[in-house]
Amino acid sequence: MKKQANESKKAPAVKKTAAAAKKTVAKKSPAPAKKPAAKKTAPAAKKTPVVKKTAPAVKAAPAAKKNASLKDRIIAVMKGGAMLAAVATVGADKKPYVRIMLMRNDGLELASATYVNSKKVAHIKSNKNVSISILKDHAKMSDYITVSAAATVCTDARTKKAFWSPGIANYFKGPDDPNYCVIKFSPLTIEFNDSKTFKTETLTVAVKK
Repeated sequence: MKKQANESKKAPAVKKTAAAAKKTVAKKSPAPAKKPAAKKTAPAAKKTPVVKKTAPAVKAAPAAKKNASLKDRIIAVMKGGAMLAAVATVGADKKPYVRIMLMRNDGLELASATYVNSKKVAHIKSNKNVSISILKDHAKMSDYITVSAAATVCTDARTKKAFWSPGIANYFKGPDDPNYCVIKFSPLTIEFNDSKTFKTETLTVAVKK
């Protein structure tokens, strides 16, 4: 009898255990189904930026240089020709006489040294009108000028001293040499002859009073 009583007491414990097991099973929820692994796709290739080709900037053409004035072109011929000039005077017989003279210029004014007793001096004293030609480049046919001028023979000490240079010493004893004089040429008109265009331009020079 005691044994049955003991067994009957133990039975509920078993029930509790079963019930507990049920609760445990109930609590455990089925594991969620694994999501299919996403297929790895190759990373999209980076798009290379499209570089728009632009036409190279066109450099503005440099402003054309202003043409030199007629006066400047005439002076350039005087200096370029090393001032060797062909000078024509009119003799007492009304005929022209031409010789080469070494000139200097002060702007458009020209001057040269010579002997007092030379033919050109005698011609100028009789007729002051002269014609002068200067070529810019003696090695070729370049620009040249033709000057119509009024000539004056200067024998005063001031002019002779101002014009004097070591080169003249080869011909005269000094600024006070009585055989030495200076001829000044005051231009009236100057023709500029362009060797490229073959055009002639004339500059009229105001006469100093």
